[in-house]
Amino acid sequence: GIVDTNMTVWYDQDAENNILKYRVYAYLGEAKSDYAESEEFYNIISAPTNLVLSKPDETKIRLIWECFGEIEDGFSIDKKIGGLDWELNYAEVDSSITTYIDDIEYPCGTFSYRVRSYQNGLYSNYSNEEQINIRLDIISSTNTPGEATEVFFYNWYAFLSDKYSGLSIVNCVNPSNPVINTYNQGGLPDRTSSVFIRDEVCYVSSHGAINDPGMFYLIDVSPFINDPTQPLPDVIYIIGSCETNGIPKDIFVYGDYSFIADGDGGLSTIICSGPPHSISNISINGDARNIYIKNSYAFIANGLNGGLVILDVFDPFNPSIVSTLPLGGLAQGIFVNGNYAYLANGENGLEIIDISDVNSPFLVSNLNVEGFASSIFADDIYIYLTDKENGFHVIDISDHSAPYILGTVALTTQPVSVHFSGSYAFVADNEGLKIIQVLP
Repeated sequence: GIVDTNMTVWYDQDAENNILKYRVYAYLGEAKSDYAESEEFYNIISAPTNLVLSKPDETKIRLIWECFGEIEDGFSIDKKIGGLDWELNYAEVDSSITTYIDDIEYPCGTFSYRVRSYQNGLYSNYSNEEQINIRLDIISSTNTPGEATEVFFYNWYAFLSDKYSGLSIVNCVNPSNPVINTYNQGGLPDRTSSVFIRDEVCYVSSHGAINDPGMFYLIDVSPFINDPTQPLPDVIYIIGSCETNGIPKDIFVYGDYSFIADGDGGLSTIICSGPPHSISNISINGDARNIYIKNSYAFIANGLNGGLVILDVFDPFNPSIVSTLPLGGLAQGIFVNGNYAYLANGENGLEIIDISDVNSPFLVSNLNVEGFASSIFADDIYIYLTDKENGFHVIDISDHSAPYILGTVALTTQPVSVHFSGSYAFVADNEGLKIIQVLP
């Protein structure tokens, strides 16, 4: 700063919150006097410490911290919701108060906080950052004997394709204390890869050697599927089977037909109204990994750099490709709701695609989850996404052009499939089944 010759006082309006030192000299033209140097000045506001978060209930978060300063005017609280940016100065309290209760309007989420002191417009360093989840709790974990690859939830039963261990069925009528039984007798050879339930039939695919055709099975679950209060049976029965055209990776049942995402074999269609048998197969020039059927259109996640493929299956005997939307990444999960297709696209995260015109799908937005998106389920407001590197995410899609992570459940396992029903997410991982409470 510079002052006139008759001034011997200067105010530092932008003094840093630090240890400061000043020196002064007189000048005439380009000539300068010697320096007069001040002592060190401690312009430091004590930072809060030991920030702790707790939940009085699932609608409130309590913050408690410590601060041993004596000059601060108060405390400023920053807040961060999920993957959004920090909301600076979200709330303020007086210097005599070292606690704050935040009312939460979201049904679930991951909430982070940090606190700093302020005095005369200056701020201290931040306290420690802490985060806490509203809901998003793992309420039970059930190990399966194999390695779960997909989960399908129906009428309080979770069905898991369990690789070499066949089919695992978990009764979830009490989500905090599920009961499991595993079936691998009388069939289901090699690796079970996918499962789908409709009415009283369970549809299962499996595959063996890479050059062998896959298998497709119909299993009768009528003895127990309509009454989850009954114990699981000791034996279940295969009532039909046939070969597929490739390595079957996913099943979707629509009408009298089962549509199979058949790996590099493309889309295979099997009629199920009588003895099951293949009626058509079409290549999609990629690696069909996951499938969703809506309004007689098949939407397929097409593997490495394959993005989305849309097929017309109104005539199941003669399916045809309508359009493609290639995208970088490893597309391996697809869900369709309304005019949007949601793609779990590996390291590229979440892709939101407008399919209001199936002939011209286009990318609306992308969300990088900084992990590896492996499977997906959606409703009108939220996406439920498994991430092999980070766990399980709830993503807010109220604005399709700007999705964001609302909350995360960290997992040390590798989740590969998710099905959402009621208040719970049913997640299959390399250990078995996790049940996560998401909503009240």
